[in-house]
Parts: sequence; structure tokens; C-alpha cells
Amino acid sequence: MAGRPFTGSSRTNADGSVTVRIPATPGSTEKITARFPNEQLRDRWLAAVAAARQYGQPTPNAALYQRIRESAEVEVTSESFSEIAWKWHHKFYEARMSTEPSRAESVASVIRLHLIPFFDPLVDSIRDITYAHCDAWLEHLAGIRRASEKSNSAVVVAEHRLLTISEAAEWSGKSRSTIMKAWLAKKFPHAYNDAEAGKKGIVRIPIGDLIAVGYIPQAQTTEVPFGYAVTVANGHLNILHRIFTYAVSLGIIDRDPTAGLKAISPVSGTRSLATPKDDGLKWLNLVASKEIAERLHIHHRLAFWIMRLTGQRIGETYGIDLASIHREGEHMALMIEFQGGKNQKVRNAQGRVVTVTRKKRTKTRAGTRYIPIPTALADLIDVYVTAFHEPDADPETPLIRSPRGLGRSGFVDALRVAVADAGFGMDIYGFKVIPKFLRVCLVSDLTPVDERLRSIYVGHKVKNHKGGAAVTEDRYTRRRAGIEHLLPVTDFLNNLIEEEIGILIDPTPLDRLLPGNKKMDPPELTKIVDAFDEAGLLGDEIVDDEQVISMNEAAQILALTERQVRELALDGHLERRSVRGAGKTSGYGVTASSVQHRLEIDQELWTRQRICDELGLTYVELRRLLRRLDIKPINNSATLGERYRDEEVDLLRNHLDMLRQQRDRSVTVQQVADELGCTRRTIGRFITMGKLQVDHDATENLMMTMVTRASVDTVIGHRQNRASLPVVCPPGSIPIAEAQARTGLTRVQVLELKKSGVIIHRTPDYQFHVDETSFLKAVSEQD
Repeated sequence: MAGRPFTGSSRTNADGSVTVRIPATPGSTEKITARFPNEQLRDRWLAAVAAARQYGQPTPNAALYQRIRESAEVEVTSESFSEIAWKWHHKFYEARMSTEPSRAESVASVIRLHLIPFFDPLVDSIRDITYAHCDAWLEHLAGIRRASEKSNSAVVVAEHRLLTISEAAEWSGKSRSTIMKAWLAKKFPHAYNDAEAGKKGIVRIPIGDLIAVGYIPQAQTTEVPFGYAVTVANGHLNILHRIFTYAVSLGIIDRDPTAGLKAISPVSGTRSLATPKDDGLKWLNLVASKEIAERLHIHHRLAFWIMRLTGQRIGETYGIDLASIHREGEHMALMIEFQGGKNQKVRNAQGRVVTVTRKKRTKTRAGTRYIPIPTALADLIDVYVTAFHEPDADPETPLIRSPRGLGRSGFVDALRVAVADAGFGMDIYGFKVIPKFLRVCLVSDLTPVDERLRSIYVGHKVKNHKGGAAVTEDRYTRRRAGIEHLLPVTDFLNNLIEEEIGILIDPTPLDRLLPGNKKMDPPELTKIVDAFDEAGLLGDEIVDDEQVISMNEAAQILALTERQVRELALDGHLERRSVRGAGKTSGYGVTASSVQHRLEIDQELWTRQRICDELGLTYVELRRLLRRLDIKPINNSATLGERYRDEEVDLLRNHLDMLRQQRDRSVTVQQVADELGCTRRTIGRFITMGKLQVDHDATENLMMTMVTRASVDTVIGHRQNRASLPVVCPPGSIPIAEAQARTGLTRVQVLELKKSGVIIHRTPDYQFHVDETSFLKAVSEQD
């Protein structure tokens, strides 16, 4: 656009403000007047007007440019270290929508447990903190304790143990008032008042301070200082550095006292989670990994192999849902984009912090990835989905089910037990076998694979590999959406699995594939058994060269409950054997031979249920027959209830045959009532009158009143003969309905005319007829 976009006037007022008049639209005579506090705001508005008119947009509102933006001032009521630290945390973590709530809680924990207990009791103001104080704090994190900090007793410091006054009194065996008086007398140099916990705050006392003044539960109490790894201490140092930078921005201090400081390694003699560097560090190969996995039940076993063969973090593993499983030709691929397995805090669309079980975010941006998986793992996932998920399940259903709803924590506990049972520990490997270590093992296995593909596969940020520029990998390289470029990784893993272990799961007894503490419905159990059996993953437990089956399986074979099977085993009627359980050191089963022997005994004896099914009786009918025939059952600990021999069952069968013959010549009172269409009471009167005859033999044997079939047939015949007599209308009579129609009288009124001499006839079929002559005469007389 050539030339000026508009013309106007501008003048400076006496108070320093500037007034501007410009046309409302280009070429218009109508003017817009606006006043600005200074020339800078005027120029900003005029520039915005010129840009808007160049592109045909409406004139910007001048009111948006007429206010001087003042820098926000932070109200600081105290210069204590704790107040400045919490104000910094609120500004950069709590008040910002983009901050992860979990990260905010982590930083708050560092402030509460590591910074405030050291610096707040040390100085009154953040101005007084020096380089030496910060250096001493780093030494404290490394586990160094100066002689001045020690008393006659050894100082006790666990990782971080802060107690309230009530907790300190309970721990030390002192009264609460004694602890309170010592706190007020400043005998606890590292104790402080946590102002974030309520209006008045809560006093936090380190256990080391309690022991330093002799408030200890036992005289021999000692402390092993805790030393933090360099990476952890540097993370804490970064938080401290940012707090000081914030204080500098507020003008409270002039410089950052942490400048130039670096964390130091934990000193010898400390208790630390840091692992010493060791070039010869071992890792779990696939053979050792399988030994551990075999001691986990199927839910934890699947999680173990996903982490071991794909390098996923534990949160990523438990974040996989059914929709994350994809098929790319003959390959299975997983979309890793969620974290799950525990309650996590996130911000919803309104910015409020809410708790969810899964969140759509991995630990790092590179952690969100789409990778193919080894064939053996894909086969295991297929069997698992078939066994534990319905075909029409919600796609957002988590893949890994949890036996007791514990999720990630349950897996960590089970893994610790399995590792100890398999004999792999810190003393052998120099590293704790934790979920993260499984990721380390995979990366170690993938050493021969291309470095770039290995990093992409496990979700590491790719940088400057093989002489490439870092900016190329970081800014320009785009990850391909498919899995073709990562297939060399899965091909390598497929070969490695085939060479070292063959399959991930050996045929396993059912008890180690199912959680032992859950009662499963028969359809669900059948579905799981069929899935693993079809995959060839069901096997038998062999102990002392004998096949051992689970209590549950024995209960199904013997048609008993698990409790009854356990009772038989404890009483010695079944042979019990100790077997290794899933996630446990041992469990119990019974030998298949003893179950077979027991089954043969059960087939020789009859249970009440079996007798009822065979003879078509109810429990009540069977009980009456047993009592009438005086049959006594066999009942002891071996039979688990009443049992009967074959000859006794034959006696029952013969007696029932005789009763059925008697039933053929007699019927019950209820059957007679149904046939004659009357009540049982009427049948009783028929018997009293002699019209129906009682069958006394059948009545005695069946213990109910029985009527002879012949007498019933006689009564029915008499009724049929009587009903078959011809019904003829008497001569000179008309039906009562016709009489009603002629006169308009009701049925009752017509019948009452009998008192006036009208002749009324009733036929055998209970129909009324009126003599026409007498009826017409009576009606005429009434009129």
C-alpha cells in the first residue's frame, strides 16, 4: 500500500498525555479522538490501526492501548527462606496451567524434606545464606557429618525422617510437653514450623535432633547417614538455584550464593541408593530373566516381558490399553502414549487438578512412540487377550489385569519376591532388579543394533549419532509413522529369543497362571483354561516323580468344593504335596493318583444327589423313603457326608417300582379334584358318602390318601350320563330370556312371579322356562 494509510492530527497535552484525531475510515470526514498516557502507547495504537486498514480489518479499540501496564509486585511479608521458597513454588508450579501436578508435588517434597529443614533453622532471613551454607548443605546430602553436628550419641539420619511433636513423643518415649518445651527452647537446631500445613503450621523435628539431645528409645541407637547420588543432589541443587534466582528478581538478595557449586558423590560409610560405577556391570540375560518370570503369575509375567523385550517404563507398560495394539501385516505393534497403573494427578480442561488412573503423556516426549514387538511377545499377548478379555471389550480397557487391584505397586512387590527366590540380587549384579533395570537389560542386549534405531525403540532422545549434526536429529528428522524402519530391532530380538530361551513361557500348571486368592466363575475359568490349553501353555506339576494337580482341579474332578478337597488331604484321604506357586515360595496340591483312587471310591458309593438324579426324586421324598425302609447311610471323614451302597440303592429302586404299580391303579386326592373340577374338600365328602373308594395299600405305602381308579371312573361315568340326557322345553312354556324381552322385566322379577301363580320349569341342564299362559295372565293383572 503506497502512501500514508490515513491522515490525522496529534498534540501533546500539559499533563504529558497525547491526543490523536484520525478519520474513522479511510477517506471519511468522521473523526476518532483518542487520548494516550504517552507517545509510545500512541504509536503502538497508530501502528495497529495502519495494519488493520491495510488488510481491511476494523479499527482496533483504543482503550486497549490507553493503560500503562505496571509490573506485578509480589507481596512478601517475611524474608525467611521457607516463605520465599513456597512463594516461588506457587508462582511457577501451582499457578501455571502447563505444570504437571506430579512435578509440582515432587518439587514441593524437595522443599519440605531437604531445603527447609536445613536452611530455615540456620538463618532468620534468606539474605543471610552464604556460599558456605550451600556448600555445607551439599556435603550434608552426600552423607558428611561434621564433628560439631555430633553429640555423645551417634547421629541418626535415615533418608529423611521428620516427626511432628506427637510423633516425636511417641518415638522417643517422652511426654508431648517435654518435646514441646525442648522445641521452644531451641534444642532441636534443624526443626522448623511447616507453615504450609494449616494456619498455625506443624512443627517438623528430624530424628537426628532428637537423638542429639538424648531423646532416644534405646541407648544403643545409632545412625547411618544417608548419601544421595550426584544426579539426585544436582536436581535438588537446581531447585535451590531457582529459588535464589527468584529472590534476586524480587530484590531481596543481590546474588545467587549457589553460583559455581556442584554436587559431590556420597561418601563411604553412608547408606545410599547410588550405584558405584562398574565397567563390568552384569545384566540379566534372557535365560536369567525367564527364571525370574517363571515365579510370577500370568498378569505380572506379561508386564515383566513387555518391559524386558520393549524397554518400556513401568508406567508405560501399565498404560497400554486394547486400542494400543495394532497389526501391521504379519507384525504386531504397540502405540505407547499413556502412563497408568496408579492414581495420578492431572489438570482437566478447566485447569483443576483431578486424579486419574491413566494419563495421555509419557515421561519424555521421545517416550511416545510406535514400535513393533518380537513375535514371541506378540503370541503371548494374543493368548492373554483371548483368555482375560471379552471380544467386545471397550478399546480403552487396560491390557494388563491386576489380580488384587494393586497395579504397579503389586508388580514391584511380586518382582522383589521372585528375584529373591531366583537368587538374583545386589551382591551378584551390583544393581537392584527393579522395573527400570529391565529397560537397562534390553538396551544392553541391543548393543549390536544400530544406535539410532536402538534409541528410538526404547524412547530415548536421538542426538549426534555417528558424526551427524545434533540439530539434524533434534530439529529436522521426522520419525516415520510406520514400523518398517524399526523391524531390524525386532528381527534381532526374535533371533536372540530363539537362540537363548525359545519361548517366553513353558507349559505351566494352572495354579501359576491364575491368582490363587480369587474365586472365578466356571465360564470365566473355562475360557482361561481353553485359551492356554489351545496355546500349549498348560502343563503338570511333577513332585517326586508324581503328577501333582491343584486343589481347584481336584475339586472339579471329584465334584467337590476346594474346602472339601483340603479336608480330605488334611485327613490323609488324599496325598498332599508342596509345590511352587506363582509369586510365592510354596503352595500345596494333591497327587493325581490319589485323586484317581478317590474317584473310584466315589463311583462305588452313592451320594444323595446322585440317588435323586438317578431315581427322579426330591430330597424330601428320598428322606421319607430312607426313613420308611430304615436304610442307614455311611458317614465318616472319608466320605465327606452321607453315602449309600449299591444294594441299598437297588432296594430303593424296587420299592419305587412297586409304588409306581400302585399308582397305576390309584390316584391322589388332588388328581381326582382336578379331573372332576371340584375342591379337595368335595372329594373328601364323596369319600365319606361312599361314592369314591380309598386304596388302603397305596395309602399306607405312599403315606398319602390314594383313591382307587375304578371308583373315580364310575363317578365320571355317572356325570357323563346325566349330562347326556335330552333337554326338552316343557309344552306351552317359553325361555325366561324371551319372557324378559316381552315385558322388559329383569330375571329376578320374572322368577318372583312364581308367587303370583306363574308356573316356572327348570330343566336338567339348569335352564328356566316360564308357562306362557300363566305368565301373560299375571302380567296383565299387574298392569
